[in-house]
Amino acid sequence: MPEEWNRVFWAFAAISLILLIIWLFTKFDESQIEKQEKLSLIEQFKGIGFLINRGFLIFALLLASYETLEMGIGSWLPYFNSSILDLPEALSIQIASFLAMGIALGRFTGTFILRYVQWYKMFAVSLIIAIILTTLILNNIQPGIGKDVDNIFNAPIIAFGIPLLGFFIGPIYPTLASLLLTSAPKSQHALITSVIMILCAIFDSSSAKIIGSLFESIGGIKAFMFATIVPLIILLLFLLPYKKSTIKCNN
Repeated sequence: MPEEWNRVFWAFAAISLILLIIWLFTKFDESQIEKQEKLSLIEQFKGIGFLINRGFLIFALLLASYETLEMGIGSWLPYFNSSILDLPEALSIQIASFLAMGIALGRFTGTFILRYVQWYKMFAVSLIIAIILTTLILNNIQPGIGKDVDNIFNAPIIAFGIPLLGFFIGPIYPTLASLLLTSAPKSQHALITSVIMILCAIFDSSSAKIIGSLFESIGGIKAFMFATIVPLIILLLFLLPYKKSTIKCNN
């Protein structure tokens, strides 16, 4: 039945209930938040001036680039698979989900690697590999290659190339956000986190809109080429400036 996919929301509801129960019975040290809550609204937002600096502006640029890769590409990947590769719609969605899996696996793996390697060195290597990989994949994709595919096991290997990108970019966002927070006073963490969440929403929607327009004007392969290579290069070029700006804030 076409409506069977709705049943997944029951699973989401069950997981949400479990998380709510865990949340209710977990103790948090909220002493810093309580001090902040006692301040007036004007006093709480006095710290927003901290955001108008070189480090935060670079972070905003890096965040926009990252969100273009994760949410912008992620939003259009099922359509790319079905319209360009000519894969069945259900299979297009399944393969697109590997992007999120790759991001999760990349973050899990990154936590171990970062114990032994400096973050900017690891990201530099990951981004260079991602640029080479994405360029090779998008330059060698043949439209309609998946027209005879009926299951995930006989799907063309190249269809898994873009989702593989998630593994290399996965650790970037949490690491960059953590560096920004550690370079700021604890009293400003709640404000900075709120601003980051707002920026994420703006960048998510705008990147999806831009990629959709590019899809229509220059075609899917060129649109994906632009929307992946450019953000990856920006991330690579601004790693060291961001490192220097966060170290300066800590000092």
